[in-house]
Amino acid sequence: MADNYITKLNQLADDHGRFELISESGRFLVAGSAILFSRIVNMKRYNGHKIVIVVAGYHILLDTALMKQEYPQEVVEDNNTTIYRRNASLSPKNIHVAGRLCDTYDVFPFSGVSNLDHARIGNYISFYNVGAYSVVFNMPFHCQTKPPIVMKTSSGDFQLVRKGTTYENLFEEEEGSIL
Repeated sequence: MADNYITKLNQLADDHGRFELISESGRFLVAGSAILFSRIVNMKRYNGHKIVIVVAGYHILLDTALMKQEYPQEVVEDNNTTIYRRNASLSPKNIHVAGRLCDTYDVFPFSGVSNLDHARIGNYISFYNVGAYSVVFNMPFHCQTKPPIVMKTSSGDFQLVRKGTTYENLFEEEEGSIL
């Protein structure tokens, strides 16, 4: 693969002169660097479909709405063990994850490797591989606050990288007051 790129780059240099090459690593290198956890706040069944409603909205993972980016999802049980069992009665096509924003785009694409068969209200869902663009895309859409960001250091400690915003913060950013 490198030989092919080098040949093409040399041809570009011959045709157009010397240039500076800038490469952006993007999702391939950094997606696996972050996980989003969101609590299940409600569940509904409709016409053979299971709809799992979580606290997170698409304002946190905006590329799910813009580019239909899939993030593998798993249910985390109360005892912090992830559930991997698959229930044959529900196919992935019949399970949907939605946020709480009441917006058409507030639906998270269901990844083929996801498993939410045993989801219950109060469980947490982990969304894997969200480290590429989710933090920079965060916005206070529908007056939603941004979640805190916690980093696990190389020594195994946890460090707060960004505090979560409050509703007061949203008003202050607009030069207003909630009171």
